[in-house]
Amino acid sequence: SYNFTYRQTNFSDNYPVGEASNAVHRINLQTTSRWPKHVVFGNDFGYTYTTQIANGFKPDFFLWNSSLGYNFLQDHLLFKVKVYDMLNQNIGTTRNITPTSIRDEENTVLRRYVMFSLTFKLDKFAKKKEEGGSPFWWF
Repeated sequence: SYNFTYRQTNFSDNYPVGEASNAVHRINLQTTSRWPKHVVFGNDFGYTYTTQIANGFKPDFFLWNSSLGYNFLQDHLLFKVKVYDMLNQNIGTTRNITPTSIRDEENTVLRRYVMFSLTFKLDKFAKKKEEGGSPFWWF
């Protein structure tokens, strides 16, 4: 996917700057592989570039999140490990343009971390129990 955001503000005659603008370009690619059987491998790779940012601020960064999961118990449970910001480049640089100011900021962002999750699939939650079968659909 590609996202483009453009902002422009025209100032009154009382300001030394007549107008200010900036653009933000975001490119993102998400992939998911379910091969081999029971294994789920996902990637989310993106690039962000902000124009007209002041000197001293980094205008661009790459962001790569990756996950590896395993389905078990007849694919009703998924255990997943996800690593956020694999390249350790995530920055929170923004440019805010208002009628009275131009402000560039760099905020603290949680960088590279790991999350573990266990997901239970409920798609058969209301299924009727078969005759003589276990009350739990996975047995």
